[in-house]
Amino acid sequence: MEVTPAAGEFYRTCVQIIRELDEVAGRISRLSHGHQGSFALGASPVLTHRLLGRALLKYNERNPNVHVRIVECVAEAQHQMIISGQIDFGLGSQPVGGALRSRRLLTTAECIVGNDALSGGTGEIPRGSQIKLVLPILSPKRHAAIAASLAAQGLTIAAELRIDSALAILI
Repeated sequence: MEVTPAAGEFYRTCVQIIRELDEVAGRISRLSHGHQGSFALGASPVLTHRLLGRALLKYNERNPNVHVRIVECVAEAQHQMIISGQIDFGLGSQPVGGALRSRRLLTTAECIVGNDALSGGTGEIPRGSQIKLVLPILSPKRHAAIAASLAAQGLTIAAELRIDSALAILI
């Protein structure tokens, strides 16, 4: 028994159609899981190294059709990159001025962290103390609020170091 040229062509065409149907079914199945598209996210190095990895894995499990590009950048650069369209949004400090919209995601109570030498072992910093601060770079309004709070507690800022990093909070 021999296959005719017409039967051979018919067989090859059927195999190709079945492959294409399988491919289409696979694409439709993938599209039914989560969103699709792409976006670029700006975040501080601290967030990218400590938090975003796990969050991105979970997000990708739920949304396999979304391509996420993460750009590490400090706050000021992040704001400029959003304005210029290089990134779609950012996670970081609140921008100063009206060029960008922002929404607070988290709030944390600010506190002074010091050693026992400063408080004499009591945990209380005595009124009239001069303190040295390490702070993240803050908006002028937030910086003024911290300075006013310290002044109300009878504390004077002897020196301060401003760092454009969330790590400043942990020092």
